[in-house]
Amino acid sequence: MRYLGIFLVCLASIAFEIFLVRHFAITNWSEYGYWVISMAMAGYSVSGVVLCLFGKAFERRQAALFYALPTAMLLLSALGYAALGLIPFNPLELQNEELFAGQLLNIGKYYLALFPFFFASGLYVGLSFLARQEDIPKIYMADLIGAGLGAAALLACLALVPPFLAPLLLLPPLTLAALTSLPGQKAAARLGFGALTLCACGLAAFVVVAHNNAAFSQYKPVSVAMNVEDNRLVAEVKSPRGYYMLLENYIERHDPDLSNNYELLGAGGPPPALGLYRDGERLAALPRAGAYDTGYIKASLDCLPYLLRKPERVLLAGGRGGFRLREALELGARQVDTVESDPVLHALLLSHEPSAPPKGWSVRLPLSDAHAEDVPPADMAAGEPAEDNASEAAGAPGPAKPVGKPVAKPAGKPAAKPAAQTGKTAKVPAKAPAHAPAKAPIPAAAFAAGHDAPTGHASSPRLGSPLVLAGRAQKPYSLIDISPEFLDQGQANKYVLTAEGIARLMRSLDANGLLSLPMGIGELPVYALKAATTVRAGLLLAGIQEPAQHIIVLRSAFTARILASRKPFSEADIAGARAFAAERSFDTPYFPGIDPKKVEVYNDLPPVSFENVTSDALSGEDAFTARDALMDDLVAFLRDGKTDSSAFRFFNLAPSTQDRPFFHEILRLERIPEVLSRIEVLPRQEIGYLVNVAVLAQAAAFALIVFLLPLAKRRGLGGISAKNILAGFGYFVCLGLGFLFIEIVLIERLTFFLNDPAQAFALVLSAMLIASGLGSAFSSRFVPRPRAGIRLACGITATLAAALGLLLPRLLDLALAWPDPAKAALAIAIAAPLGFFMGMPFPLALSTYRGATSPFIPWAWSVNGALSVVATPLANILAVSFGYSIVFAASLALYGLAALFAPDRAGQQQS
Repeated sequence: MRYLGIFLVCLASIAFEIFLVRHFAITNWSEYGYWVISMAMAGYSVSGVVLCLFGKAFERRQAALFYALPTAMLLLSALGYAALGLIPFNPLELQNEELFAGQLLNIGKYYLALFPFFFASGLYVGLSFLARQEDIPKIYMADLIGAGLGAAALLACLALVPPFLAPLLLLPPLTLAALTSLPGQKAAARLGFGALTLCACGLAAFVVVAHNNAAFSQYKPVSVAMNVEDNRLVAEVKSPRGYYMLLENYIERHDPDLSNNYELLGAGGPPPALGLYRDGERLAALPRAGAYDTGYIKASLDCLPYLLRKPERVLLAGGRGGFRLREALELGARQVDTVESDPVLHALLLSHEPSAPPKGWSVRLPLSDAHAEDVPPADMAAGEPAEDNASEAAGAPGPAKPVGKPVAKPAGKPAAKPAAQTGKTAKVPAKAPAHAPAKAPIPAAAFAAGHDAPTGHASSPRLGSPLVLAGRAQKPYSLIDISPEFLDQGQANKYVLTAEGIARLMRSLDANGLLSLPMGIGELPVYALKAATTVRAGLLLAGIQEPAQHIIVLRSAFTARILASRKPFSEADIAGARAFAAERSFDTPYFPGIDPKKVEVYNDLPPVSFENVTSDALSGEDAFTARDALMDDLVAFLRDGKTDSSAFRFFNLAPSTQDRPFFHEILRLERIPEVLSRIEVLPRQEIGYLVNVAVLAQAAAFALIVFLLPLAKRRGLGGISAKNILAGFGYFVCLGLGFLFIEIVLIERLTFFLNDPAQAFALVLSAMLIASGLGSAFSSRFVPRPRAGIRLACGITATLAAALGLLLPRLLDLALAWPDPAKAALAIAIAAPLGFFMGMPFPLALSTYRGATSPFIPWAWSVNGALSVVATPLANILAVSFGYSIVFAASLALYGLAALFAPDRAGQQQS
């Protein structure tokens, strides 16, 4: 029954850990949750140190402890979870030098709330190793298989259980673990202990339900939307990918990037919408039922590629809830395909009638213009009987009235961006400036009422990756249009914005094709510069020799659009783009042949620098002149090939690649002191990197304490010689880092392959842990000669990892278009063999410490726990700086060193 007990305890522990990741993602932000959880998991390490120093006392009381620990964990999980909701943590105050100290104290409270549960769990596992030293491989097997199944079960149950009640799922396995280890010989005593455990379970359930203080942070967008009067929850979806809410209220609107002078263009405002939120962050806007005025398109930044070259076939990466399909047809597309990456959003679009692909008269633009209603539907104009559409028309809503200037939407960016927000007054030209190109502008009148109804066709949205859909298309596309929300709608979508992703999309275009790529610049304009470096690298990979001739960049005050063309932009293209921008008060920070001195700036964009320099400051009359820092950097980089600007010096703006798919992590490690001095202006996207650095520093200090503390009592390690202590420490450090490095790289690689981070995490973690458990059981046949077994397992692990390092990218590319079940099977086939052999070295090494040297067992367990905290931030920092290939290569070196340090039974001598 002891194997069942450790199986259940480890199942509950990993489930609680994963739940906490989801909990912090919903209630606050996941990067801070990771900080808290990583340090709370230090409870595993502390438990090992305690057992190392006082193991004999715990062994004498093992029967009582194997019952008491899971019973206590019932209450510790419930009380710790209830305490989380009482801590007034505000992550925004961590970026305020006057308030951050109070938030560090709140993080300390999080530690105190979560630490006891993980300490008790670690104590249970470590004591199991001590109490059954002859069965360590089987104990470790139960540990790993329990953890693997716990991860899979928790993720599956998140689709069924309300997210704030998920801790209830931990109670049955912990209760059963206690009931399998009831102390006492008499039936009455055992019955009493069983009743006590059931009471503890009932009390824990009561605390989780009745004292559940979990809620969305007031600083998340959904909190604003939910507190609006008459807000209505239209739909709610629970999923391993997140907690989804579809809301209806008066502040929710479609959110295109409109010209500052959209009212002068007669464009009208964006229509009301439903707001879809995932984990409290706005994911998309969905159309409401009924007709709406689409006249806003004429003032939209996104419509230029449709007007520059009339597209035949369009691929939309993200349909903006269905709005973009209608817009693309109105702008003249003949065939529109849409791909969505989020399965919940995709399912909602298929079931939400207003998001369905529009047909015929229902997409006429603009509905509210004079005489629009007098134009007969396209089907009737073609001579088809009116009766065919009579019933449909009878039930259709009347023409929508112009919605005017929209209410600012706190849940997202404002629908209309006032020029005052930029710090300078945006210029609204009555006519094109004197230096404007000779070509006539693309006029707003091109959208006039009475034009022919759109005759294009839009297919139903598909679920997947645009990289796969574009590659499988039978005919090339004229335009691949990426929506502003798409890059944030799924973790795997970042691979679209890599050099390899750009190259793949460019190869899917026809000879006149365009790629349209958005990038937000409201918080940090250099993101657009990094996008440009990545697009340039992608064009080179696609075989385009002079990328600077194939790129045009337009921007508003908040968003930049990068247009990349298969053929060089002609003078007519450039003139048309400039005229389009001038009429709408957009800026053109880059186009082939640009002379910055002759380009007027409508939206002021001063440089954002973290350096202590003043060379960019303006004085005199120039201080009141609108600037475009993005133009300065783009011209220097694309036209002149220079990378010596402040932006390039301070930020890591190297192109994003599949090996280094980090778009927002642009901080340089050596620049962190300067960043901290101005952390208040740092975007939240960059906080995750700083959290990694902070966790690594704390975890490394903690690992050092774990190493040194038992040495204060030499007999606590059984009197093992200093040489063997150092060798043992080095061995377990290598195993802890190497195992997690491989696991992290596989999860990332398969996130791209499966286009689903939740599925990649579940498959890799479960397959590797279960296979490692089987490997641990298999390793028992090597217990008489452990060093041989260790070196065999490390050698095979290193060989398999080396083969995957060389072949995996190509293999995944070849299988990218496989059906989902086949891709999942391939993912398991990749992870499981590695996991099997990676599960052998740890139990074989522990089995060498017997008798007088047995105190080394919990110490090794504590080192393994400490390194599990170190490995994740270290791997992330290495990947951001050098790429995942370096992390994979480091894992090979670590397993090689582990084979070198491999302990042997005969070598464990007392000093």
